[in-house]
Amino acid sequence: LETQKEPLYELDAGCEVLSITVNNKLGCGVAATASQKVVLFSIEDGEILAEWKPFGKSEINKRKREFARSAVIVQNDVEETLPNGEIREAVWSVVCGGSEGSMYQKRLNIDSMAILANALRNRGETLR
Repeated sequence: LETQKEPLYELDAGCEVLSITVNNKLGCGVAATASQKVVLFSIEDGEILAEWKPFGKSEINKRKREFARSAVIVQNDVEETLPNGEIREAVWSVVCGGSEGSMYQKRLNIDSMAILANALRNRGETLR
């Protein structure tokens, strides 16, 4: 085995990273940052796939300066085959915990091969 002396890639989130979680099955990770953003990135090449600000959009939170303190990728539901033979895909989400007690969930679009990166790139989708 060769020891790794350099990082495979570096990702600039633009500010301090407060938490980071990686999901090997999906090939991506998610980071909560001090700039109130959540960043979804590829673990294959370090490319930022999407970024968004989950908190502070509602009238209730209008005055708050809440930010994501943690973010994790979760599987909400497993893939299953229905009685008619149709396959229902697994459901994945990013769940964030806010600095002032709020929680936020955003569903991810995952294709049948559990590939997120290509699904986002091919649609030109952005979650910003």
